[in-house]
Amino acid sequence: MITGGHVFWLTFLLALAPFSMAQQMSVDEVVVTARRMPEAAVTVPLAISVISADELAAGNVQGLQSVAAVTPGLSFESFWGGNGSSPVLRGQAQPSTAGDNVGVFVDDVYQSGHVAVGVDSLDIERIEVVRGPQSALFGRSTFAGAIRYVPRTPTSQTESALRAEIGSDALHGVEALWSGPVAHAGLLVRLAVKHRQSRGTQANGDSSETLGDFRGDSLALTLMNDRSDTQALQATFMLRMSSRADGHPASSTLDSSSYNCGGRDPVSGRWSYFCGAIPLTREFALSTGLPDSKSHHAQFELKLQKSFAALTANLTLSYLRSGLTAIRDFDDSANGWLLGICRVGVSCGPAASSNAVARLVARNVVAAVTPASEEWAQEVRLASAASARWHWMIGVAGFATRDVDASRLGVDRGDLASNERLTAVLPASPLRVGPLSLFNSALVGDSRLQQLPQSDDRLSHRGLALFGALETATDRRARGRLEVRATREQHSLENRLANFQPGFGTAIPSIGFTDVTPRASLDYHRDTHWYGYV
Repeated sequence: MITGGHVFWLTFLLALAPFSMAQQMSVDEVVVTARRMPEAAVTVPLAISVISADELAAGNVQGLQSVAAVTPGLSFESFWGGNGSSPVLRGQAQPSTAGDNVGVFVDDVYQSGHVAVGVDSLDIERIEVVRGPQSALFGRSTFAGAIRYVPRTPTSQTESALRAEIGSDALHGVEALWSGPVAHAGLLVRLAVKHRQSRGTQANGDSSETLGDFRGDSLALTLMNDRSDTQALQATFMLRMSSRADGHPASSTLDSSSYNCGGRDPVSGRWSYFCGAIPLTREFALSTGLPDSKSHHAQFELKLQKSFAALTANLTLSYLRSGLTAIRDFDDSANGWLLGICRVGVSCGPAASSNAVARLVARNVVAAVTPASEEWAQEVRLASAASARWHWMIGVAGFATRDVDASRLGVDRGDLASNERLTAVLPASPLRVGPLSLFNSALVGDSRLQQLPQSDDRLSHRGLALFGALETATDRRARGRLEVRATREQHSLENRLANFQPGFGTAIPSIGFTDVTPRASLDYHRDTHWYGYV
């Protein structure tokens, strides 16, 4: 369980030059691009929630966790510095190495891996949360829905702004923005930077440390050529970078040692269930001196667009790289994990359960996970002119992803002699020698500073997709649309290390599969007060 206090803040906005925030728009004026083209949100036959620029500028939304707080049907929680971050829409969750049920995109860049989905919402125009299957247009792990961050674009007039915030628990932050043309270069530039940190919301026992502290820095840069000539080649380059450090959250563990009912294992003496109200604590005491969990994220995107008389051609090339080192106090206590000690050739052996432990000890146990993800993606798309009665789009997209899923574990050696081994403590017979502990493979001098490699998997994903859409308007009030995507993917796995032992390598052959996803919709817009779709 992870818990924490509430943080309150105040936001101040200082206009350094003429700067206009997005004006409040009526519902039918909100424009979304959930179907890869600008449309009024009220006339899109999809269940969409839009978080506007005003909400983002007010500081109400800082990341996916706060997006979930204001979006019906969406939940999200990030554990231990970002590890295991998987958004859930409508209760559909299936996190796996192949991807999740909810895809997260920043503009058109898919946030591969569980590390990247905590991307910072710096300089974002709006966030679109689309519920329901979106595989036909988005592909990439969007069976339950898609979350799309739409960045702001450079302005033709110079704008600048500075925003500062302060709050409880030493929360403070500053965000700066500059946007405008570069003289005589025909180039529009937008640059935003942000720093934000807090000392945390919970005390760590009697120490001076706090739990749940964080600090983060992010940058967003967009370069765009002058768009005055609509027939000229339009180029946009976007770069986003962020880094974050998180202290250990306030956490406590409810595991089998605390279970109190159900069936009881005759060897370990442990029960199979916990009955009654889950015990909650308001006072936490974890190991002190733990390093911060650290994550980094970087992506760039190059978009080229050329308009012709009857169609528009788009090319998008993107690269994403993200990584994380998440540190966890595995025993969730300041005392350590209770273990027994046996002596090789004396009390360790097949008949160990009849022998007495040499002594009981408490050892600090620290776990670290170090996932990383890297992806190249490219898409080419052709679309007909928007003014045509028949509107069509066709495209091809390819990607290559490399993921690393690795973990480390450290256990304090303490005064353990060369002929002594750690054993599990059995509740039914705590003074008897239990099974040899896996912790014997992770002994280090100081587990806070060193952990040994426990597992290491390298995954590779490659895919090629063809997609298209055809839409027609029978009259001003009725529309029909057909979408389809055909994808061929290849997944391979290299298991280098498993539970401190050599893995099976590439013994498992790569897996390839093909899927075809169609979607059709009919919608009828009778007037401004009545709209329906199927």
